[in-house]
Amino acid sequence: MKILFISTVFMLLAACQPNSSNIDDSSSVLVHVGNKAITEKYVQAYLINRGISQPSKEQFDQALESVIKQQSLLLQAEKAGLALTTEQQLSIQQLRDQAMAQLALQDYMSKNPISEAAIKAEYDRIVNELKGIEFKVHHMLYQDEVQALMALDEINAGKPYLEKENEYLATMGPAKNVGDLGWVNIKQVPESFHKPMQEMATGQVYEKVLISQYGAHILYLEDKRNSAPPVFEAVKEGIKKSLENKATERFEQLAKVKAKVTVRE
Repeated sequence: MKILFISTVFMLLAACQPNSSNIDDSSSVLVHVGNKAITEKYVQAYLINRGISQPSKEQFDQALESVIKQQSLLLQAEKAGLALTTEQQLSIQQLRDQAMAQLALQDYMSKNPISEAAIKAEYDRIVNELKGIEFKVHHMLYQDEVQALMALDEINAGKPYLEKENEYLATMGPAKNVGDLGWVNIKQVPESFHKPMQEMATGQVYEKVLISQYGAHILYLEDKRNSAPPVFEAVKEGIKKSLENKATERFEQLAKVKAKVTVRE
């Protein structure tokens, strides 16, 4: 969750209702358009909605002039008795709902911060899983398991894995994350690879087709080596972010349960 995002949305909502009594805007009034006060924060909202968070004086002055024109037209719209369509009103409501949902997540995380001990425990768990080993891995990926089985049969019948892989790659065109994956650790490959990689000897093709969420794989282990774990301080922020994401996902799921969602049949 980003505070800037939340602030931006609330400023956008303020921009839709510049004189609303529900908005606590005590910033300096820069100009009046009719009886409507245009404040410094209102102009900042206009700029932020256009992707400018730190405007120059020239940009701010240009924004102020644009806001004056906008509010002048707004007065004409009000005079003509014009009103937002249902879709436009719902769009504004949805922005408010989105901002409030983000605030709920921010409030939850402020009351349940990820502790240093939790980050260290997760780091230790990951290091233990890595077991200080890196693997030089190849694989061929098929969407059709039958094709994968046929390719594995060729290899078992005597065709060298790398020869079959070259044939496979020649038919794939530009393809990512197939063939030689280079040196990877156990956390960088599908879960179905984990046990086979730790059991295989170097230079070995795994005896079975492996299934993952991506499809059917033929796995070849070219080599393995010892590898020092990453330094805690180097990965600390990444681990913290991962734990925060998991915590917010749990909170979202709990909120959904408590909301007692009823789906219309």
